[in-house]
Amino acid sequence: MGRWAKVVVLALLGAAFGVDAAVPSPAALKPCAVPGFEGEARCGRIQVPERRGGDAGRRIELNVMLLPATGPAERKARDAITFLAGGGVMPATRYAPFMARVLAPLRETRDIVLVDQRGTGESNPLACKLPSPIFERDRYLDPKRHADAVAGCARELSARADLTAYNTVEAMHDLDEVRAALGYEQWSLWGVSYGTKAARVYLRQYPKRVRVIALYGVVPIGDSMWTDLPANERRALAGILDRCREDQGCNTRHPGLADKLAALQVRLAEKPHRFKVGTADVAIEGIIDDRALLQLLGARLSSTRDGARIPALIDQLHAGNYAALSEGLDDRPPPVPPGVYLSIACGEERPLWQPADRERDGDWLAHERESCAVWPRARHDASFWKPVASSVPVLLLAGDEDHVTPTVYAEQAAATLSGARLLRIPNAGHGDVNPCIGGLIVQAIQSTNLQSLDTACIKTLPGFAFAEE
Repeated sequence: MGRWAKVVVLALLGAAFGVDAAVPSPAALKPCAVPGFEGEARCGRIQVPERRGGDAGRRIELNVMLLPATGPAERKARDAITFLAGGGVMPATRYAPFMARVLAPLRETRDIVLVDQRGTGESNPLACKLPSPIFERDRYLDPKRHADAVAGCARELSARADLTAYNTVEAMHDLDEVRAALGYEQWSLWGVSYGTKAARVYLRQYPKRVRVIALYGVVPIGDSMWTDLPANERRALAGILDRCREDQGCNTRHPGLADKLAALQVRLAEKPHRFKVGTADVAIEGIIDDRALLQLLGARLSSTRDGARIPALIDQLHAGNYAALSEGLDDRPPPVPPGVYLSIACGEERPLWQPADRERDGDWLAHERESCAVWPRARHDASFWKPVASSVPVLLLAGDEDHVTPTVYAEQAAATLSGARLLRIPNAGHGDVNPCIGGLIVQAIQSTNLQSLDTACIKTLPGFAFAEE
């Protein structure tokens, strides 16, 4: 999501703005330097209760970053923009430079406020070490050793955190406490992936505090996408292979891809590929087998640009060039802390899984079941999984190449949002955001009149094209 061209700059609609916007307390947020962001920023910590209701208990600090509006105070809006990140859940403050670029047309009149959700980033992160299918593969594949590792993580973190309190409901209460502490009347929300679910939970809990919402990659609330994901991923990968076979140029460069992939899986099942990442002094050994191969290929499907390179990648791997697959594994952003991911997944997704879902589990979901069996989880009221109903303007954007959150999820969400407008974005995957999408979000936040959006850019987006490598 870091590749951007200029977004559409639109005329400012003054009706949405007020003149007496509150200014955050200097005691709460202080000037700070943000890598990749040029301009004034303010950072700080705001305390909230770890668990609400009953006797006062432990308090935790939320990491908050504010990118102040750049225009005159008399034109400043009463609402601020906040971003709800995906990944279940990534720290929102990491996206400060991205948000400043994408929302540049809005920054004259609106502050951008980024809050690391409880359990991630610098907001009491629930970090521990768990085996992965690539690193510490043997522990990951052994059900008992894997369950023991998860239980050990829970014991370690429980010494400083009530793991059942790290859920979407409490996190959205946190977000409203931040709003109140900084003096804003309302939020304008932008959510992606998991953040689309969080935004609708906030809307349900604080309907009068939401001015407008923009959502991309809509995650369902009443159904679990976890059980759909393995099959959706397999279909998306098969679709890439079919497209290549039907595309004359791709098929000429990469013939017989399905057979090559099948042969590669057999080879890696019989003899997994070992590799090291890191420096000569500090290196981590990883193992890629047939299962990890499909997971790593599946990760590339989230971006249509990376998906277009899959045929060339399969050819490289089939020829024995495994460096193309393991390259960059040590240069990625820090992962989501396992504790917050498990607290959300086990408390909010696991209760939706049915016994019949086992037939389409896949290895990944089987491990989720094993993890959730030993992880403390919140007990939500049944109303948590009900569709969110509201008349607040909600722009839903769905990429037609998105196998993680297909368009049907956005259609289901829109059914109970009377102020919603759903737009389908061609040639966009789950992790793709392009200038057209950015311009639509800017328009939605500026005006809130979703029916008047200029959607001409959608028709000009380029079609899917394989990389000519």
